[in-house]
Amino acid sequence: MVAFDAAQHAPDQGGALEAFASKPFGYVLLWIVTIGFAGLALWRLVQAAVARLNPTEAHRLMAAGCAIGYAIAFVTTYWFVRDGRIPASSDTTSRDLTATIMSYDGGQLIVVIAGLVIAAAGIYMVVQAFGLDFTRYLRMGWMSRRTQDTVVKLGRFGYAARGVIVFLIGAAVFDAGVTYDPARAKGLDGALGTVADEPFGPVLLILVALGLIAFGLLSFFEAKWRRTYGGVPV
Repeated sequence: MVAFDAAQHAPDQGGALEAFASKPFGYVLLWIVTIGFAGLALWRLVQAAVARLNPTEAHRLMAAGCAIGYAIAFVTTYWFVRDGRIPASSDTTSRDLTATIMSYDGGQLIVVIAGLVIAAAGIYMVVQAFGLDFTRYLRMGWMSRRTQDTVVKLGRFGYAARGVIVFLIGAAVFDAGVTYDPARAKGLDGALGTVADEPFGPVLLILVALGLIAFGLLSFFEAKWRRTYGGVPV
């Protein structure tokens, strides 16, 4: 909607929640999303706590980070559904957090390193997309050939789009650290704005949007064919 300049709500997390709420059965859907975020947070927390569920310690650390992120998403969505409290945009949150970290000794270095780590995670997601690493978490052998092809296409497109967004966020954090300017840090909202400001920005933004939709669709396949442990053959 931002790409077509047709957004009826603010292009941030709060606007997305308001858009949901304005639709028929919107609050029912928001309650389902809220419960889903809680489930994701608990799932990732268990992954972080149980070493055997992770191929490496890096994956375990990533699971812990995801648990924190989903827990925050759960709390902000719950506050909106219960009290109508609109969460701050991710840009505001990123700037405030960056400013707080920079206020401490060595904070600038921490921000620079954090930016590099986030940007590297974005690159890793793109590598995952083209290396088909995401398929090892799915029971590909249980799918029909047509379903396998669909999953591969959605995964490549979806992980690549998500990787681009994460990379842009990391680059903005790195830039904020190098320039010692917390205002240059950006969240998802700012990352999308960065894409929109580039030459052919609306076209690029549409591609990123379609990629994020593809990642969402992939999640439905993952919910059905995710590899699990304990009583279910893998």
